[in-house]
Amino acid sequence: ELSRTEKMYAGILGYERQSWHCWQNHYLSLRWIDLDNEGIQSKQWWEVLGWDISSWNGYNDPPISNEKYWVDLSEEERFAAAQLCYFKRTWDETDVYVDGGFPLDKPTYRYTNWFDLDDDVRAVASDGLKYDSFLWNVVGLHTIEARDWKQLTLVEQKSAKLLDFSQISWDCWVNNFRGYSWEELEFYGIDFFYSILGWNYRSWAGLEEKPQKRSWEELKEEEKDAAIQLCYSFETWEGYDLTVNYGPFPYAMPKRRYVEWADLPEDIQIIANGTLRYTEEKWNNLGSAKIETLAWDDLTDEQQSDAIDLGFYKKTWDCFQSHYRSYDWGELTTSQQDVFRLLGWNEVSWSNDETPSSYEKQWDRLSTKEQSVANRICYFEHNWDRNNLEEVEIVVVTGPPPMDTQDLDASRKNSAKTSSEMFTTSFIALLAVVCMIFST
Repeated sequence: ELSRTEKMYAGILGYERQSWHCWQNHYLSLRWIDLDNEGIQSKQWWEVLGWDISSWNGYNDPPISNEKYWVDLSEEERFAAAQLCYFKRTWDETDVYVDGGFPLDKPTYRYTNWFDLDDDVRAVASDGLKYDSFLWNVVGLHTIEARDWKQLTLVEQKSAKLLDFSQISWDCWVNNFRGYSWEELEFYGIDFFYSILGWNYRSWAGLEEKPQKRSWEELKEEEKDAAIQLCYSFETWEGYDLTVNYGPFPYAMPKRRYVEWADLPEDIQIIANGTLRYTEEKWNNLGSAKIETLAWDDLTDEQQSDAIDLGFYKKTWDCFQSHYRSYDWGELTTSQQDVFRLLGWNEVSWSNDETPSSYEKQWDRLSTKEQSVANRICYFEHNWDRNNLEEVEIVVVTGPPPMDTQDLDASRKNSAKTSSEMFTTSFIALLAVVCMIFST
């Protein structure tokens, strides 16, 4: 139906007859009986989407799939649409966003603290998907989240559905399409967003170096927009920890690390003694193990796995174990550099490993300001002084939960009541004294 001039310009743009029919027209201009012709053979995909000769020719209403957004299509329908050269933007004929600019709604339960979930929800997550409180609360830590929907077992898929996941919401919100091959990303039109984030076919396949991971704040606005289309948010990009943290540290203390060796369960002792090479002596003497001088990224996959079993992940390991000392100065964030400057470091002394005099002081000799900034790199009295767990008992800082509005109101009422009672008691006492004076 194109004119000769239009065909010429389409050719200049790289189109030929078949690609034009698919990518530009999706075979919509063809007759139903022609959809099975050699070189076209698209009828089967339209049939998956619910079309037949009557609806195609306008005698019956279009099928339900015609009114669905891309994310609402079933896996089979989305695959069929992709065979017709549709992807999200061309199928929806617009950019469809929900709250926050994401392509689909956040899952109901996934980003709720483990301890705020109902018992039946925790049971499904634990039994069917092998989550526990630690793996659930640290976003992206569980190995299952590295698998896309089709890589889940049937039992895992069933459990995920009970947690209100569908194939597309799991692949987007949990996996961020990381389990897809680059060809699959291209197939569904998602490669565009990963390309903006610096990926290409070779880096995705591991044939060349991956793009450097940056913090959410370091991303340009265009990159953040691309990440959002992959269901990344600040929390999921940064590997956010949902664990409530009331302590002075940037992350909740890893409780298990500060338990004396003799009090650890036997299976935990075996894990600690494995690839991490902890002995009872090195475990109890804080800061003495060589493994604690390494950054998380310097650990082997096996060591990282064992560290996770001990309750660590990248952020808590680098903060509580190595205190970022294995980082290059340029790898530290600006706020971390400021912390180290306040403790006496500068770029030169850091690079030359010239430890400042503040590190020679005992904790109780540090100024209040020095203690406060040391907390920001996960130091506290006992790991700063390298105390022995056999000689000290470390109370993991959690603190009381913040009052909710009802508790606050009750507190105010109790406070008001107490004040009123104190006033009444004082008034009665004063009156009694006055009476005694006049009686004499």
